[in-house]
Amino acid sequence: CAAHFEDYFTRGGFPEVVEGEPQGLYLRELFDKIVGRDIVQRHNVRIPKLLKELGVYMIQQSGSVISYQQLQRAFGYSSINTVRNHLAYLQESYLLYEVSAYSYKLKERSTLPKKNYACDIGMMNSLSTKATDDFGMKLETLVFLHLRRKTKNIFYLKSSQYDIDFAVTEDRKISSLIQVCFNISDERTRKRELSSLLNAAKKWKVTNLKIITWSNSEELHLEGVEIQVIPAWKFCLS
Repeated sequence: CAAHFEDYFTRGGFPEVVEGEPQGLYLRELFDKIVGRDIVQRHNVRIPKLLKELGVYMIQQSGSVISYQQLQRAFGYSSINTVRNHLAYLQESYLLYEVSAYSYKLKERSTLPKKNYACDIGMMNSLSTKATDDFGMKLETLVFLHLRRKTKNIFYLKSSQYDIDFAVTEDRKISSLIQVCFNISDERTRKRELSSLLNAAKKWKVTNLKIITWSNSEELHLEGVEIQVIPAWKFCLS
C-alpha cells in the first residue's frame, strides 16, 4: 500500500501515466494540448504565451494564496479582468480548482484572495522548475484532491490567530477542520499547527479536527477536544 501511495505521489493519477506512459513528456504534452486546443481556440485568447505561463505558474504554486493584483504585476497583464478571465479558463478546463476563504458573508468571500490547486500531482511534478521539491505543498494538493472527490464545500481559514488549510462545510456550517503538515515531529512546527487548529476550532465551534501528515499517526486530547493525526495514505483510503 505504501509503495503504491508513493508512486501516486510522484506520478499522479492520469490513467495513461498509471498504465506506463512516460510521466513528464506525456503530462507536459497534455497540458500544452489543453491550453492550446481547449482554451486558446475556444476563447480566442490573444496572447497564448501569457496564458500558458500563467497556467504553469499556478500549477507550480498549487495551494498558495495569490491575488489578482499580484498576478497582474508579475505577468504584466493590462487589466485585472484579463487575469480573472484567464484563471477562469484554466479552471473550466479542470487544470486548476479554486478554493475561497470561508466567511458567513458571501460578498466578503468574493473579495478575499483565493487559493488554486493543481488538478494532478503528476502534472505538478512534470511542470515544476523548482530546484527542490516542496513536499508540503504537494501533500496539501493531494489532500485537497481527495477532499474534492467527496465534496465541493471546501474553504480555507486565515486570521491573525490561525491559518487553516481546509474547512469543510455541511449545511453552511463548518463540520471539520483539516491541517496538512508533512512532518509534525519538530516541536516548533507541532506547536504552530496545534495552536492554529485549536484557535480556529474554538472560534468556529468545530470538534472534528485532523492533521494529515506523511507518516505520523496519533490521537491527541487537548483543551477538551480530540485531534486525529493521520498518515496521508490512510486518509486517502477513507
